[in-house]
Amino acid sequence: MWTAAKASVIACGCVLAMLPWGVGTASAEPLEADWVSRDVEFSYLGLTSFYSCDGLERKLKRLLELAGARPGATTVSAYCSDPFGGPSRLSGARLKFAVLVPRQEGAAIAGAVEATAATPSSLTPAPVVAAWRRVHIDGAKSQSIAAGDCELVEQFDRQVLPSTTVRERRGRFNCAPGAVSLGAIDLGFEALLPAVVVQPTGNP
Repeated sequence: MWTAAKASVIACGCVLAMLPWGVGTASAEPLEADWVSRDVEFSYLGLTSFYSCDGLERKLKRLLELAGARPGATTVSAYCSDPFGGPSRLSGARLKFAVLVPRQEGAAIAGAVEATAATPSSLTPAPVVAAWRRVHIDGAKSQSIAAGDCELVEQFDRQVLPSTTVRERRGRFNCAPGAVSLGAIDLGFEALLPAVVVQPTGNP
C-alpha cells in the first residue's frame, strides 16, 4: 500500500542517494513497488555511428540504468556483423533486466504468470520503496551518452523504453546521416527508481 511506503520514508527521512548522471529529483510521493524481469531483443542499424560488440553493450547498459533497470542485475549479450566483434553497421543485443512496477501492477503480473503456468516472475518478497525521478538524455550532459549516439538512443527509445516503467515521455531526435551535431538528442521521461533510505545521524 502506498501509505506504508510513504510512512517509512517520513519516519527515517530517506533521500535518493547516488542518483545516476542525468537523473533529477522526485516528482511525486514515494510508493511501494516490485522488481519484474524483462527480456527484450534489440536491433541496431547505424548510418553514422558504428559500435563494436563491447561498445554496444556498454551503451545499452547505461541507457537501461537511466531508464530504471536494477543495478547489477542487467545482462546485455551483443552480436555484431563484424566477425571479430569490431565496429559494425548492423548489430543487436538481447537485453535481460528488471524494472520496478507499482505494487498493485506487480501483483497482477504475478497472478497472470501463475495462471498461464509460465516461467515464475522474479518479484521480490518484500516491496521496494520507490519514487518517480525525472531523467533527461541530451547527449551533452551525460558522461557516457554523446551526440554521436543519436541513432542508438532513438532506436532504444522505440524498441526498449516501452518495456521499462516510465511515464511523461517526450522525445525529439534530429539524427542526420553522416553528421553529428549537439542538440540532436532530446529525450525526457520519469522513471521509477528505488528510494534509498538513510538513517539520520544525531550528535553524540
